[in-house]
Amino acid sequence: MKRVVNTFKVIGPFVMLAVAFYLDGILKLGLDFLNSGNNNGLPQIMLMVFVMFAFKFDMNRELIVYSFVFGFLYDIYYMNIFGVYTVILPLFVSLLLFAKEYFPDSIIIETSYYLLVLVAMHTVVFVLGLIFKTVNLNFIDFLSFTIWPTVWFNLIIFLLLYVPLSWLIYKLIDLRRVF
Repeated sequence: MKRVVNTFKVIGPFVMLAVAFYLDGILKLGLDFLNSGNNNGLPQIMLMVFVMFAFKFDMNRELIVYSFVFGFLYDIYYMNIFGVYTVILPLFVSLLLFAKEYFPDSIIIETSYYLLVLVAMHTVVFVLGLIFKTVNLNFIDFLSFTIWPTVWFNLIIFLLLYVPLSWLIYKLIDLRRVF
């Protein structure tokens, strides 16, 4: 029984993060309007789930491990520069876990943190792309054609998915308490 309990506590959050990871790719490929003209909106559902887990779950060590694993997978699956998300995702999740101690769990706080981390992560990736010469944009074009479409799209998705994802996370927390 003990082995089943420990497995469930690990598998539940991992499955939610894995689904969010693949939703990022599916939305990127499936929603052509995100990439119309010069616009390059990037869905970040996995990051949204990390932010929500950070505020709702008391599993700091596991979140750091998950962020490293999914950062590594994100680099392999989506990125041109290997190691970027492997390093910056755990770094930003660690900062979220530190900051959550000072703020309450609310939609306004979580949305603010999500958008702040979203912009910061994309900016770090952009700067690293400039350093490694994999990006051909200047900073103004990056803001106009990548950050703004990304922020608006992810804000809408966050507000649409906040209640259902919160409900799922709280159900997962309740199930973890049972076991």
